[in-house]
Amino acid sequence: MNPEDALLNYLYPRLVEALQTWKGFDDIYGIWIGLILYEDEPGSPSINVMGCLRESCLGESYSSEPGGYWSPEWMNPITSFEPWLCAHPCPDNDEDPADYDPASFHPGDPEGRALRDAFFLWRRNQPSSPMMHNEAEESEQKFQWFLEVCGALIRKFHESGTLAEICGQPIPVGFGIGDGDTRTLTIVRDNNPDRLSKGMEEWMMKETYAEIAAHETFCSEVFAWPLEQQAHFYVQGAIGYHGEKRGLLSTPEWEWAREKGRSGMGLDWTSPAAHLFLGQVLPEIEKRATAKRSFPSGTYPETEQADDLLSFFWIPSDYLTRLPSPIPEADIDRLYALLKRLYEESKTLEEIGSTLRHTARALHDLCPERFPITKIGWRQENMNRLLESEKFGLE
Repeated sequence: MNPEDALLNYLYPRLVEALQTWKGFDDIYGIWIGLILYEDEPGSPSINVMGCLRESCLGESYSSEPGGYWSPEWMNPITSFEPWLCAHPCPDNDEDPADYDPASFHPGDPEGRALRDAFFLWRRNQPSSPMMHNEAEESEQKFQWFLEVCGALIRKFHESGTLAEICGQPIPVGFGIGDGDTRTLTIVRDNNPDRLSKGMEEWMMKETYAEIAAHETFCSEVFAWPLEQQAHFYVQGAIGYHGEKRGLLSTPEWEWAREKGRSGMGLDWTSPAAHLFLGQVLPEIEKRATAKRSFPSGTYPETEQADDLLSFFWIPSDYLTRLPSPIPEADIDRLYALLKRLYEESKTLEEIGSTLRHTARALHDLCPERFPITKIGWRQENMNRLLESEKFGLE
């Protein structure tokens, strides 16, 4: 028996044993098996939890706005099981491990880890294995190898008839890192039979296939317009979308986009009109922006709408490198002038307003070298350091 079969044969009966505890549930929609990647050991994926998705529990789950990403059948795993292959002890819930007594940690699975590591070593030594030049490549390759085992587990569940026997009908099985992470999507799609996992795939993508098709149609139509018209449309559509959420007036552009199946008004920064967007949205942001603190929500709806518009610029830096032309320096300077105005206004207030923070973050995302941010722990920025006069020349 090779190490891959040994790992598969170790995991499968334990997963089946967990499934046996759910006999009698007559409303199971699917099985979700959660993987975990540790920061200090990303090349050692582990099976962390196993959950059954039950129709009767949907009321306890959260939902998004109408027409949003979530297919209603696929919300939250309801039942958790003990972790397998965990590389480190885990607390019994998702809170900070530092808050827990080590005696409450789960000990993990040394036997499973040994089988997993033997499998990785065996795959690395196969003649067909790709050449790996650094630690990051090796980590990613291990993850892909582990997904192959996950795919084999899905097929075995269906081919053995175990799921139909326990649940009364064939149901999909999914593996993943978490909602919104689509790296495992292909494994789920290719190993469940006859499009059985369609709803689960939509849950993983946070988007239905119908919404994807509607988005493609929408983009093809908008991208045919002149660039200035595209930029104007995105600005007015965003104002209408966020205005409606804040109890303000909508816009014809947002009404049209919604009729086309849009669930939100995001901007594709790779589109040809993206570099024109900032110049057109800046007057709208300036008109609404104040240094007043906009929380609790609903206190200053116009200010909150300015925050919403600024959030368009919280974007990955690699998007900016793919723009057809750079964002004009004049627009960056104008946004910087807004930051300075808000900073001066905030000196008379007890707290820093959210719009000031959002403007600073937008500047950082647009020009990280010119507008650096000090990272501290989990926070994206430390405002006290960010607004030092020597950092931004505010004096």
